[in-house]
Amino acid sequence: MHDVSRMTVEDFFEWQQSVEGRYELVDGFIVPHPDYWSPQGFASPDNEHALVLANVVSLLRAQLRSPCRVYPGAGAIVDRRDANIPDVSVSCKDSRSEKALREPRFVIEISSPKTASIDTGRKVADYLAIPGLEAYVVIDRKNRTVSVYRPGVGPQTFSEGSVVLSHDVTLPIDEVFA
Repeated sequence: MHDVSRMTVEDFFEWQQSVEGRYELVDGFIVPHPDYWSPQGFASPDNEHALVLANVVSLLRAQLRSPCRVYPGAGAIVDRRDANIPDVSVSCKDSRSEKALREPRFVIEISSPKTASIDTGRKVADYLAIPGLEAYVVIDRKNRTVSVYRPGVGPQTFSEGSVVLSHDVTLPIDEVFA
């Protein structure tokens, strides 16, 4: 029997363009993103989140060379029934005409109290399953740390210095939280 209440990622990204708010697709089901949803309706992340996001985008853009690009808020396809909307992704494939990134190089989440358990739980396995992903990064604003997850390697957490994502990309902790 076919479960019509479940969506594919293609259907999800088509649907996402016609609604307000931010959602993710988990096992084929639409889930409101906790930082953008409250019992009162849609909300926006706080200013601290916005500042860290701007800092990360700026740091990445300054270091990346073509064809790599920074995509704030672009969807990342995990598999046929799962898609997340990370805060920042980097792709070295021209994805401007796509609805989502299929093979991001880096995925970065800026964690909040509402998303911390998701960002360091289900999403670790989700993102590390993406072919070609070099690193999944979780920025913890509360503790001012940056954790890096890589395929086949345990997490590394940094609170000072620079986080090396690859031979050509680093995130200086002081500048991430400036």
